[in-house]
Amino acid sequence: MLVGPIETDLTRILSRRQALEGRVIITGPVAKDEVRDYFQISDTFVLPSFQEGISSSLIEAMACSLPAIVSNVGGNPEVVIDRDCGFVIQAGDVDALRAALVTLAKEEESRDAMAQRARDRIEKFFTIENMSRSYVSEYERLLHP
Repeated sequence: MLVGPIETDLTRILSRRQALEGRVIITGPVAKDEVRDYFQISDTFVLPSFQEGISSSLIEAMACSLPAIVSNVGGNPEVVIDRDCGFVIQAGDVDALRAALVTLAKEEESRDAMAQRARDRIEKFFTIENMSRSYVSEYERLLHP
């Protein structure tokens, strides 16, 4: 299932649409209040960005106990610990993306363990309270070296 805006040329995907029929659902953008519903019916979250900050959708997905496959851009490697709560792959590496997807699809116990560690990581480091404390601490460090 591809949920949300697709930021790449869909020409190749759409040219194979018939082969994808019945196997892939492309929703396009969804309302903010519908996102959690999609997380709840998913097994894995994939964010193969070429550029990224710290993605709120990544944090939300992991908070919903989804292991993540992300590209190694922006803040993604700070959020996802490779092979612990998901996979961090080289941006644009289709083979690595495929391998990570296959691993998570075939190894249910590993996927479930990563899912729990994803949730634990978000609760420990990425709640609003913890992030706010980190920002304040950093500002204080910069103001009073």
